[in-house]
Order: sequence, then C-alpha cells, then structure tokens
Amino acid sequence: MRRTTAIAVRLVLAAGLALGAARGASAEPPAEEAAMVEAWRRAARLPPADTSRNVMDASDTVNIAVENLGRHSMEKGDFAEALCWWTEWTPSSWCGTCAEGMRARRMERIRTCREEIGKSDDAVKALGEKALDPERIIPEVALFWADLMIARGRREELTARVEAARADPRRAPGARVLAAWLGMLGAAERGDAEALWESVPVWASAPEGYPGGGPEAWRVGRAMDLLAGIPKAAIPVARRRLAADGGAEGYHAAILLSRLSDDGALPLLRARIDGETHWRRLSGWFSLVVSMGTEGALALAREYSEGKEPRRA
Repeated sequence: MRRTTAIAVRLVLAAGLALGAARGASAEPPAEEAAMVEAWRRAARLPPADTSRNVMDASDTVNIAVENLGRHSMEKGDFAEALCWWTEWTPSSWCGTCAEGMRARRMERIRTCREEIGKSDDAVKALGEKALDPERIIPEVALFWADLMIARGRREELTARVEAARADPRRAPGARVLAAWLGMLGAAERGDAEALWESVPVWASAPEGYPGGGPEAWRVGRAMDLLAGIPKAAIPVARRRLAADGGAEGYHAAILLSRLSDDGALPLLRARIDGETHWRRLSGWFSLVVSMGTEGALALAREYSEGKEPRRA
C-alpha cells in the first residue's frame, strides 16, 4: 500500500511539472502534454493517496488527477471526455464554504459540457463511445447519452446499439445500465406501475437514514419521475408498498404519494408515524406529510404539533 501511495503522489507531481513546463512555453510541447495526461490518467486509476498540500487540503491524488483531466479536456474542446471526468470528480475541503463552492463549480462544468455536447452530432457520437466504455461505467454519463438520443428521435438506433453491446462481454456492464433504463421507459409507456416499481432493487437496499444509495441509485430519481407521470396507476402500487413496508421501500412509496398529493395515503402515513421509534426517520415521515400540502395533510400535521404524541409500538 505504501509503495502504491508513493507512486500515485509521484505521478501527480510529475503531471504538475509537465503542466508547468507546457504552460511556460509559447506552445504546449506535444511530448510534455502527453506525459502530463498519461501521468494523470494513471494516478486517477490508482488507489487514492492523501496529498496534504496545505492545512485545508482534504483532497487526494485521484481527485487532483480527475479535476485536472476534466479541465484539460475542456480546454481541448473534448466535452464528452470532460463530462466523464467532471462527473467522477468528488471535491472536498475542510472549509465548508470552499467545499460548497467546489461542488457548485463541478455542477456548472457538468452543465457546460452537456450544453456543448448537445450542440454537435459528433459530440453525441463521441459520448456514445464513452457511455459504453468497458474501462469505466458512469451511469450518469450513459443515461445522458440515452436522453440525447431519444430527444433526437433516435430511440431505435439507441436500442439496437444497446442490444449489440450487451452481446459484447467487455461492453455489457454499460449496456445493462441503458437496457434497464429503456425497460423502465417501456413500463411507464405501458402504464405498468408495478413493473416499474419492481425495476428498482435499490428500494430495499437503502441505508438506515433513507433514501437509497449505491451503484443502482440512479434508478430512484428516474423511477420517481416516471411513476409521477402515471399517477392513476402509480398511487395504488405506492399505497400497497407503504402499507406493507415501514422501511426504505415504504419510505420511497411515501415520497411518491406526497409528491402526488395523495390524501388517501394519510391513514397509512399516520400509522407509520405512530409506529416509528427512530427519531430521524420520524422527522422524515412528518416532512412528507407537510410537503404533501393538502388540507388533510396540514390538519394531520397540526394535530401532532398541538400535542398529540405518536403512539409507540
């Protein structure tokens, strides 16, 4: 581990020296630029090592390499490549204000890359190669490419490419993400809320605090949007899930029902509030009632705020 750490630090330092030499010249020497990029790429794929450049430095070699690769790709006009790096970048700082600014900068650069990619068919094509890159699977990038293809009326082409990629063992992981998304879209178009709900395994694997996380977390927000678009089919499914499960799956069902302002879910939410013993989750249940915004929901919230204590199972 110590040897790997030393290698990562040396690679980042070497890339920094190459960058300084290139910027100090009237034109960037191709050999120095290539050395810089290669060093950063290698550092980005090694385990992270703390850098401790100053007292507020909470970064590591991977983050430094990824940030510089994102910046370099943007400077070169390769917005598909830059989008991958900025999506992977996880900025951090001991200073809360600094960290917030870094996260805002990350989102701004992601927006810029997406806007630039959307202007060019060549960039969309390049992004498709990134989406199915066997070396790294970035669901957010793959899904953005799928969104662009669908928006351009190229869904059949997208489906054909995904099916072909699924037959290639090297490209199959990225293709599985896209195939799952296409399946979710199809379920929504059929009005099959039950199938759409079942397509989200992350419901049941969420951490205790809720909502979910993990490599399949992308499904949650997209499923919520699709389910919200078919309320007549989604509400009965969500009510059944909320009634049957007081854990993560039930909580996600309550989020959807709150979003759809479903007063019919209030008795179920009351039961969850009365039976909850975890105060963090109890706060979450209350928040969902209030955010529903209906007269019935606000009346229930007032009932508890005026002194009614939730019953404890």
